[in-house]
Amino acid sequence: LAYFVLTPAFVFGYMSSARIDGALAARMIGFISAGYAGSTVVAYLVARLTRRDRATTAAYVMMAVFGNVGNYGLPISKFSQGDSAIVPSAIYFLANLVLAFVTCVWVASAAGAGGTPTTSAAARWRAIVNVLKTPALLALLPAILSNALDVRWPLFVTRPLDLLSGALIPIMLLTLGAQLAAAGIPRPNRDMLTAIGIRLISGPLLAFALAGAFGLTGIERNTGIIQSSMPSAVLV
Repeated sequence: LAYFVLTPAFVFGYMSSARIDGALAARMIGFISAGYAGSTVVAYLVARLTRRDRATTAAYVMMAVFGNVGNYGLPISKFSQGDSAIVPSAIYFLANLVLAFVTCVWVASAAGAGGTPTTSAAARWRAIVNVLKTPALLALLPAILSNALDVRWPLFVTRPLDLLSGALIPIMLLTLGAQLAAAGIPRPNRDMLTAIGIRLISGPLLAFALAGAFGLTGIERNTGIIQSSMPSAVLV
């Protein structure tokens, strides 16, 4: 429900009507991508310096690049910054979704079970193409076109979208709780604590350092730092 119905409705509903400067949006996408890419580099270097095997190194990288910018980042951004944070947090959500899915598919398939590559390059590219079929991303292009053309949708279109968009955050929070409950309480070990530390420490530090370089201020800066500070996504 959240993945196939509510998220596309949320993306289309907000991104089709958002009023945001194109250059600012580009800087925001560059900022969030640079931050998560930086965490990925840190994770890789730590894994290599501590002589982790190939599969564990891949796990470090995947946890670093894929923050929980959806069912945790969106509500935290809204609760802390208000309704004005919804559009920027959605932009960060979509940008990290693309970066993380492509990176995780590539890294996971390259590492494989036991450190042996399990798929060909062609198979990895097919997997990445499948990423682009993600419902949220499929809703993005028509939303951008609708925004650019300033389409005014009738009420029988916008009202259902508003209802579905409003349901996304509560359903995401409930889903996250159910997933965490099903996973149980893990036994902490060195790799777990290291990987978690990389995500939770490098993310906000890089965000604070990069915000000025990308010229972000106000709500875009605050929301970007929050989204950069999220723990690893359940989807990893």
